[in-house]
Amino acid sequence: TTPALILDLEVLQANLAFMAGHMRDAPAALRAHVKVHKSPHIARLEVAAGAIGVGCATVWEAIVMARAGIPDVFVINEVVGAETVRALALLAREAQVKVAADDAGQVDVLSAAAVAAGSTIGVLIDVDEGMHRCGVASAEEALPLARRIAAAPGLDFLGLTGYEGHCSLEFDPHKRHAMAREAMALFTGIADHLAAN
Repeated sequence: TTPALILDLEVLQANLAFMAGHMRDAPAALRAHVKVHKSPHIARLEVAAGAIGVGCATVWEAIVMARAGIPDVFVINEVVGAETVRALALLAREAQVKVAADDAGQVDVLSAAAVAAGSTIGVLIDVDEGMHRCGVASAEEALPLARRIAAAPGLDFLGLTGYEGHCSLEFDPHKRHAMAREAMALFTGIADHLAAN
């Protein structure tokens, strides 16, 4: 039935090769975000092209990706609700699972669910780089949260995550680049503070 998603495989493969080529010598690794295509088939192609895993918007997307053979899934959001947290903890028995957190209460809930499931969940602190929808806003907020995650049974503290998506809404390139530099300065400043403490 229509509408149907039709992809030009040659164009897709060229795009994957283009991105892999740009990342080859970069001091970073690529994690493909699947919230747009939501396709395990495309996700497998992204991983085959060099992505270290996938980023998902929801636990339910992460479950589909992990069961399709993607070994490393990151839910790039805070996860709330008993059913969703339990599903995440159970998934962590099958795959490398990571999730964002910005609140001590959330950390405690994740820890309890992981212990109950007999799994380990990787946790990254979400940093608010300027979108103001979630995340910690300072190094002073991040440090006690990092210590809490590191001490929590069933959790593995993996670092920070953030998204400066508000910058993409600025059309003026000079302003956009300045906003992005400011967002990244906040992010790396928090990272430096955690590393020093």
